[in-house]
Amino acid sequence: MTTFGAALTPGDAAISRYATAVKRVVAALEGETTSPIRLALRGTLRLRSTSAPASVRGGRRPAPVPEPYYASLVKLFPVEAVTLYPLALGIAGSDVVIRLILIGIITLFVVALRWFGTQEESGGEADVLAIAVSVISFELYAASLGGFGYLPGGPEQTRQFLAFITIMWVALVPFVLRRARR
Repeated sequence: MTTFGAALTPGDAAISRYATAVKRVVAALEGETTSPIRLALRGTLRLRSTSAPASVRGGRRPAPVPEPYYASLVKLFPVEAVTLYPLALGIAGSDVVIRLILIGIITLFVVALRWFGTQEESGGEADVLAIAVSVISFELYAASLGGFGYLPGGPEQTRQFLAFITIMWVALVPFVLRRARR
């Protein structure tokens, strides 16, 4: 049990990032900087590499160690969209047009939120590839619940087939992205 607890304890780098984020939010609330929403989000969803020791013998820097797989998985699956989608289904009822409009709005929300969330903490460009993966993940999730209609086999076949595809996508893409960025 101690090993499990140690694995869940955040490292020094995570605590430092959290403390920096808190300082920025406090400064923004006191009117010292720009939008507090942008500051609170900036960098939180960025796929990171945790730094290795500053240098090794000969003055060269070792390659950074990628963050754990589960951290990449969490950052690439849009939980914010998954929690909004059932509300959209309730609002749309049986009206297909309204459901598609709400799926579009949620997709735009994911893009906007993740645009700021994947930028470097000091600003700069967003991680467009991570945003695209998140959008595709949400669209697959919505499709698995019949958001875009059903396959010829009906709702049950659609749910099972697209849920399988979604699970495989969400499980494999973080692994592939981490390897591709090394």
